[in-house]
Amino acid sequence: MAVAVFIDDYDFSSNIPQKIVKIESTIKKQQVPDYVTSNDQDYLSGLYHGTHKGQFYYSIAGSFSTSAYTSYYINNTDKIGVQQGGANLGLDGSKKYKSKAELIKKYAPYKNDVDQILQGLEYNKAQMKQISKKLNKQAEEETNK
Repeated sequence: MAVAVFIDDYDFSSNIPQKIVKIESTIKKQQVPDYVTSNDQDYLSGLYHGTHKGQFYYSIAGSFSTSAYTSYYINNTDKIGVQQGGANLGLDGSKKYKSKAELIKKYAPYKNDVDQILQGLEYNKAQMKQISKKLNKQAEEETNK
């Protein structure tokens, strides 16, 4: 469900197939060796989860440093809370809500695409340590110039 909401909110000017193509293209581009060259580049760095004040949530980070992310509160009701997060925002800000039933109806025909995006997010998350090493090495080389 978190990935469906992520797709739904991604690039408001596109239709669903266009959004999916853009996200899949971004993920594929990010999986090329040496793509990440700085901490501030956009990087769909994975699907994370946790709890805040007793509420379970998922987050998808939009930058390598995870300073920009969106949290999705998925509980046993029809409403999914969507909250923007980032540096100094925390998890106590306002939320907008989306209907689970509407999202299921809207994205059921795209289940395979949603699953592929989830796999791409999981792959990117697994590469974080390796990319961090590259960034540190790159920073070290810049310092030594």
